[in-house]
Amino acid sequence: LGIVWLVFTYHFYNLIVHNYILTILYYNKYMKILFGTTNPAKVAWTKELLSYFDIEVITPDDLGIKDKPVENGKTPLENARIKCEFYHQYYHNVLCHDSGLFFEELNYQDPLQPSVHIRRPNNLNRSLNDDEMIEYYTNLIKDLGGKVKAYYSDGVVMMLGDEVFTKI
Repeated sequence: LGIVWLVFTYHFYNLIVHNYILTILYYNKYMKILFGTTNPAKVAWTKELLSYFDIEVITPDDLGIKDKPVENGKTPLENARIKCEFYHQYYHNVLCHDSGLFFEELNYQDPLQPSVHIRRPNNLNRSLNDDEMIEYYTNLIKDLGGKVKAYYSDGVVMMLGDEVFTKI
């Protein structure tokens, strides 16, 4: 039930964030935007959502962008800004999102705190796949007593021409 609740609250929060984005895009009449991510699931979900509003979503792949930003921020908002500023050099309207997972039982500075390194815990030099992630966090939660309160924190940055919009 805990994992289901976490997923539900994450998706509910994403709906709030996307409503904020849609409002800005709708009132600014920008109908094409670069979504600064290479995550196929995020791209598909965002393309579908924005298609209802006749907003075309393009990706770094669509523009032939091979370089990737160095996401070295300490918060989701910092990473979203880093990505947005990076991709803005390629296209004038850019939307970027980043999220972090946090356990209330751990101090914010604790190296076990997932934060923005959900797939690369403890400074791992590679990303965990889904199965490895489930195993890692299942064991961590067991070590923390078998139950934790977790939440996602999201950061969204959108650059429309010279205007910058942020949302936490």
